[in-house]
Amino acid sequence: MIERTTVQLGSPKTPKFVTMEKPNTQHDDEGTRTVLDPFNYLIKNSEGKGIRSKLIEAFNVWLNIPEDKMEIVKRITEKLHNASLMIDDVEDNSILRRGIPCTHLLYGVPATINSANYVYFDALKDLQTMGSAQATTVFIGLSITIY
Repeated sequence: MIERTTVQLGSPKTPKFVTMEKPNTQHDDEGTRTVLDPFNYLIKNSEGKGIRSKLIEAFNVWLNIPEDKMEIVKRITEKLHNASLMIDDVEDNSILRRGIPCTHLLYGVPATINSANYVYFDALKDLQTMGSAQATTVFIGLSITIY
């Protein structure tokens, strides 16, 4: 069954209504699938420029961090960036993100915030696989400065 939702774009004086399909995401755990739906919608329906990953690769020319660790760093960076975009869109009451309706317009503000928060902690879980207490301390310290 495909779930559709209608969102209003434009101003109240000149509204434009768009009907969109919510993506059919597949995960092992039903609760996880539900909480990740807004995040997965953003990832699957919009394409960023990949600047952060390119910068990480460029810095690694000097840092020489093993490839497996670099992939974890890139994954964490992308998760944090996209989750923070979702929160930013809620705070700014944005309508579009990368040319598509914002997640909070399709899934609601509570589900969008829950999804972004889940991804923040999922990124921390990814970081812990690196086995670096110092990296975890830096992550937590920097997370406090995001507001």
